[in-house]
Amino acid sequence: MSRLKDIDIAKRLVRTQQSANKRNIEFDLSFGKLKKLLNAKVCFFTGAKLNFEDVEHDNYLTLDRVDASRGYVDDNLVACG
Repeated sequence: MSRLKDIDIAKRLVRTQQSANKRNIEFDLSFGKLKKLLNAKVCFFTGAKLNFEDVEHDNYLTLDRVDASRGYVDDNLVACG
């Protein structure tokens, strides 16, 4: 399984920011933090192996806000599936 390229991470950063803006959610996520999250190998909560290539897969890599009352900020996101 290949890892994401920087251009793919940048596109995901833009999409995440657009989504946050539409929902009026704070956004201050750095490229470096997103890159680290998207290269995670296991779910933060369950430890299950993550998959980032197949959206239909049970453990497809997503970002989760630990505290839903806070936004997409570096210290409030984890990789999960």
